[in-house]
Amino acid sequence: METTQRVEQQTLRISSLSNLFLALIGLFVYWQTGMKALLLDASYTFLAVLSNLIAISIAKNSMRKDLRYPAGRFFLEPLYGILRSLVLLALLLGSSWTALLQTIRTLKGEVPQRLLFGPILLYELAMVVACYLLYRFLKRANESIQQTSVLLHTEAQSNRIDGLISLGIFATVLTLSLVPQKGVLAPLGTMGDAAITLLLVVFLVKEPLRLLRECFYELSGSNHLKRETLEKTQRIVKAYLPGANTMTNLGVKKVGKKYFINVHLDERQNEVVHPKELKESARAIERTWGRSGQVEVRFLI
Repeated sequence: METTQRVEQQTLRISSLSNLFLALIGLFVYWQTGMKALLLDASYTFLAVLSNLIAISIAKNSMRKDLRYPAGRFFLEPLYGILRSLVLLALLLGSSWTALLQTIRTLKGEVPQRLLFGPILLYELAMVVACYLLYRFLKRANESIQQTSVLLHTEAQSNRIDGLISLGIFATVLTLSLVPQKGVLAPLGTMGDAAITLLLVVFLVKEPLRLLRECFYELSGSNHLKRETLEKTQRIVKAYLPGANTMTNLGVKKVGKKYFINVHLDERQNEVVHPKELKESARAIERTWGRSGQVEVRFLI
């Protein structure tokens, strides 16, 4: 558990500093060019920085146990995911509203300033490379702790999405830069900012909705339905059932990094088993499951 916590905290600190640097550069380029899509991109990155700071605090406290939370405070991880999703959805809603207003003004005859393509292209190309490297770094760090960290998974996906945003902006701006300043297609060069922003919103909205759904399931105590996990758990539990007991039902719940395995025994066929034997069976299942300290087995009759 200490190794997992240390890996989480160190990785999140590096990710925070990197994202802060990228966000500051993004704001500088926005100030130079006035492109609102860059403001959305930089705001998304700043959100990642703020989320990292919160995630570092959660990583320190989620494993702490006390009388009020004897199983730990792992619920903080999905709660963090829910709050982050809601903030991101609010950001996307505000950005789309601004882009729609800009589009309406343009259609009414207002001519927006043509974009400065050079600085935007250089910045977005650098962002694509940086976000990909951060994504790989976070993904490998999570793999080193058997992919148990919701926090590292969330941050890795955040950087992947940020990189895809930058790639989309780069490709679109590169295309718009080829549009002649005069002629029938000239308005495309000036309406490109609003169009890019709206496309980004459409592309981005799926991820926070997915994260919101998954974290809600964890926080509400829903059964974990991943087939591989259920098959693995059923196989291990059957191998270590105490005495000649029969299992009637098996429930797996995941809250952050913590897995709770509820084994329901048949009351009619249940042998009288000493509590010590039940405890030994539970510990054997937890050890075999492979995530020491992050699995808790409960026998229910």
